[in-house]
Amino acid sequence: MLTHLRTELVAEHQDASLTEGTDEPLTGKGDGSGRQNTPLEERLSALINALNERFGLTLTDADQIWFAQQQQVLAEQEPVRDAAQGNDLDQFTVYVTPLIDQLIVGRHEANDELFRAYFDKPDFKQLMADALVKNLYDQLRTAS
Repeated sequence: MLTHLRTELVAEHQDASLTEGTDEPLTGKGDGSGRQNTPLEERLSALINALNERFGLTLTDADQIWFAQQQQVLAEQEPVRDAAQGNDLDQFTVYVTPLIDQLIVGRHEANDELFRAYFDKPDFKQLMADALVKNLYDQLRTAS
């Protein structure tokens, strides 16, 4: 039976100083950039290919924007961000999957509003077309 605990100061009797080697820093493993994730564009491209193959669709890389738009809307919601930080993928899936239907409907309504504004409001159409032309021109000129 243990009736008392004996403690001893070991540090007083041990020398933990470094006596051999150099003061040169050690190199780490890899380049220090950490784990790299597959870029979103690559994952969306794979999704587009899978949907086309499985469902006979003709989606293109331009359709990636629709998927990215849905993801961005969810990512901007604080409860969704909190759920991702505090759960594993399975639990996060349980939480976020029911939100997707609501999101798709909401984004459809917002996109429909943009569609109507483009064709119903000449000033809106002009501003949008001007911005699109300028951005497209800049994109294509810097790409080459």
